[in-house]
Amino acid sequence: MSRSLYFLVAGSVLLSSASLFAQEALLGQIYGSGVHAYFSQDYLKAHQLFTSAIDGHTQDPRCFYFRGLTLLKMGRPQDAEGDFQQGAKLEKANDSLRSYPVARSLERVQGGDRSTLEQFRLEARMAGLKKAEDEHRIRYEGSLKEQRDFLQKQSEAGPTKSVEPAEGAKPGEVSNEASKPAGPVPPPPPPDPFGDEGKAGATKKKDEAPAANPVEPAKPDAAPAAPVTPDAATST
Repeated sequence: MSRSLYFLVAGSVLLSSASLFAQEALLGQIYGSGVHAYFSQDYLKAHQLFTSAIDGHTQDPRCFYFRGLTLLKMGRPQDAEGDFQQGAKLEKANDSLRSYPVARSLERVQGGDRSTLEQFRLEARMAGLKKAEDEHRIRYEGSLKEQRDFLQKQSEAGPTKSVEPAEGAKPGEVSNEASKPAGPVPPPPPPDPFGDEGKAGATKKKDEAPAANPVEPAKPDAAPAAPVTPDAATST
């Protein structure tokens, strides 16, 4: 996007925002004039002003509330109920934004007209709560179903044992051998003492046996002394 086109788009957005802000400000002034006419008991003028703001696509629920109150004063309760319902919908839609101080604007309205209006506001709030509960219940039931399906798949697959990587395999390399059901591994059978393996094992043990220490031959005793003869003893 070139710089000239970028500035053209940005200018259009700013111009549109400024135009929207100016329109909201104008609709707000019309609403204020209608409220002043209502409390001055000039109900015909108040109805005209509120209708002008509503035809200008205002999102302020107070315009519908006060036009409904004006219609009650003019003896048109059925038309008033339609405005109360539409105002309650707008108030519920803008509830998270808190854009319009509805409760403060209705403080001066008392008596039966206020009670009639509050019934529609209460019904709208209850409908919103029921909708939120239904959505929460649907999400909760969906989560339970996913858990049940997962557990069922696990039970059908059965327990599995982890596959040891092949000797010489690189780290992270997965063996192609499929996982097998885990179970006790039987011990190997003992070697047959009369078979080739047993004979070989016995021969190996015999060859590996340490040799006994050789017995040294006894040394001969010293030569016996010569016998002393009687002549030798006499000469002595």
